[in-house]
Amino acid sequence: MGVFNVSHKRIAIAPLLLALSVTACRPSTMNESDIKLNPRPTQAYEMTLTIHDAPGPFDSVKGFVGYESNVECVPVQAISGAKNPLHHTIQIELKEVGLNTYRGKFYMDLLQDEDYFGQGKCHWSFSGIGIPIKVGEVTFGAGATARQLAASGPTYTEYFPKSAYGDNEIPDLTITSLGTNDIATRRVEDFFSTTLTVREHRE
Repeated sequence: MGVFNVSHKRIAIAPLLLALSVTACRPSTMNESDIKLNPRPTQAYEMTLTIHDAPGPFDSVKGFVGYESNVECVPVQAISGAKNPLHHTIQIELKEVGLNTYRGKFYMDLLQDEDYFGQGKCHWSFSGIGIPIKVGEVTFGAGATARQLAASGPTYTEYFPKSAYGDNEIPDLTITSLGTNDIATRRVEDFFSTTLTVREHRE
C-alpha cells in the first residue's frame, strides 16, 4: 500500500489496487472477448466493506475483483523477453446493507481455464479486491490483494486521512492507505478506516 504524510497535499498519487476497468494487460493478440466465463461457478464468496468514522457521506462505493493467470500459458513478450500473467478485472454489485456498510458476492472460479495461445491452459486465480470510495474529486482506494487477505485472515483494515475528504483541488485524485501496522505512530483521530471482510458464501 502507498505511504503518505498526514498533510494530504503531499499524499502519493497512485492507481487503485486493481484497474478500474475490464481492460487488462495482455498480449496484443488477445482480445477482451476471448476471456470466457465459467458457465457453472461454485466457489462463491461474500465481501463486506464497513467505513468507520468518516467525515461525511460518499458519492459512490464500487467493487472490483481481480483475477490472474499462471505464466506458463502465455507467450514471451517480444521486447522484454518476459512472460507476464494475464490479468482480468470485473465489477461486482455492492449493496448498502447498513450504516456505511456495503456487501457483494463474487466467485473465485468465475473465469474458465482456457488455452488462449496454444501453450497449454491458462489457469485463473483470485488476485484481489479494489473498492474505490469516491467523494467529489477524491477517490480513496480501499481494497486488498489475495496475499494481504491470506496474511490478515478474513478481515483487512486500512486507514485514510480525514483531511483529504472534500478537497477538490486536484482533479481525479486517488489516495492510497496506511495499514494497521503503519498507523501505530500516527494520531488515529486524523484518519477514518475501512474494514474489508471476505468469507465463503453459503446459500
